[in-house]
Amino acid sequence: MSLADLPPPSDARQEKRALGNILLALLDGKVVEAHAWTKDLRSDHFYHHPDVFRALVKVLSPDGTPSVPAFIAALNTAGPASGPPSASYAELTDAQVAVGFEPDFRAALDLLEDCRGRREMVQNAIRNLERAHSPVRLDPVAARVRSAFTVWKPSEFLNYEPPPGQDLLGDGLLRRSELCLLAGQGGLGKSRLSLWLALCQITGRPWCGLPTKGAPATWLFVGNENSVVRWKTDLRQMQKNFSADEWALIETKLRLVALVEPADGVMILSESAARLAATLAAHKPDVLVLDPWAAFIPGNENDTQDTRDALAYLFGILRQEAPTAAVLVVAHARTGRDQAKRAADCFDGGGFVRGSKVLFSTARAQLNLAPGDSDDAERLVLACGKTNNGERFETRGLLFDSETFAYGLDPDFNLTEWRAVVEGKSNTPSLTMADLWRVVESGECKTGKIADRLKQTHNASKRTVERLLSRAVDLGYLASGNPHGTYLMGATRPPGLG
Repeated sequence: MSLADLPPPSDARQEKRALGNILLALLDGKVVEAHAWTKDLRSDHFYHHPDVFRALVKVLSPDGTPSVPAFIAALNTAGPASGPPSASYAELTDAQVAVGFEPDFRAALDLLEDCRGRREMVQNAIRNLERAHSPVRLDPVAARVRSAFTVWKPSEFLNYEPPPGQDLLGDGLLRRSELCLLAGQGGLGKSRLSLWLALCQITGRPWCGLPTKGAPATWLFVGNENSVVRWKTDLRQMQKNFSADEWALIETKLRLVALVEPADGVMILSESAARLAATLAAHKPDVLVLDPWAAFIPGNENDTQDTRDALAYLFGILRQEAPTAAVLVVAHARTGRDQAKRAADCFDGGGFVRGSKVLFSTARAQLNLAPGDSDDAERLVLACGKTNNGERFETRGLLFDSETFAYGLDPDFNLTEWRAVVEGKSNTPSLTMADLWRVVESGECKTGKIADRLKQTHNASKRTVERLLSRAVDLGYLASGNPHGTYLMGATRPPGLG
């Protein structure tokens, strides 16, 4: 008998006790207590009755007691879960009436948590056994006859000539047969920025002020965060930046996984290894982009061993199907102001990326993306979190063009000022609508002149001023003048003018 054939750890009696007690609490009007208990639980605590719990959560709110018919209706629409059939409403309440309402049934909740944890242990053990017998791990390199390591003399290293075209970005930032990280908080546009990198490398353009190198490479994007519609939108906007001949070249060199079937979103390497290997064999990429990294880990991204296992899967597949491909891993960074300042911090580069530091140690280079402004999502900061192959590039500000989806350098970026803003130590006052209104009231009416004044007083970029001018017109604080690019006083005074 295998581990998978054994009955999973569970306790149907304690599940009924917990659910019945919550139901009695509702009937007795103890809604706050019942709501608090359900917030401590999830449906996977209830192996035998997950649909009952889901029905409870559906009808329960902290400010009102649901009717019994509403609960029964929710239970009927929840549908039976896999496993044994669920208890009925009457069965749960009748069983609990025998012992009455228990003000503290923490012991039952602790037992449910223990069962859930032990079920997870069993599932992890089964998964580890499957990994141990996975043919992907028995790649040709590991299966070769063991022999001594290759050892060179100093002269052999000095005389070595690397193959041409190894570097694809900057001073060894993206290099064939190596892994590079692009890390940033969610919502900054890491996927879009990596797509822009691919288009720039294929067409030989600089990317964010860094030179792209090598012949046009074949890029393959694999991930489950971006839908077909999202990729279509990005490509349609970015196409505006390229000539017909350049776009024809991009058509031959760029490939992206399209999420058209539910199975296309399954990226966990322990389950998708065969599909990834087949995809690499079919398209033979020079660059493989994995986005996001968390989708590929067969386990917990914070766990050192799970991350090592994921990398072992990945490199085993690459050795077989794309041994010279560069790998760009798009990863989430930790969130919050305190974490953002780590992006350009040489002392704490390993703490910027979310998850195990094994990924940081494995990467030969790391590109960090952070917000450039708390109010302007089009201003970003790109920093070098790590590079083993060359010199760090200078931290720079980026401007995202919402019309063409292109990224350019921010000429107004000041690293010292940005750090002061992130740390809350900036002496530069925040720009408000009232500040903008006062400048126009003083007689400045042209966009360029207004931006120059506010650059001196608030260190505001022209893009930020243009954005606020447009918003001020929408709110009625200012009015568009003639010719285009001039502004007049609006019908409404902004707050903060006294």
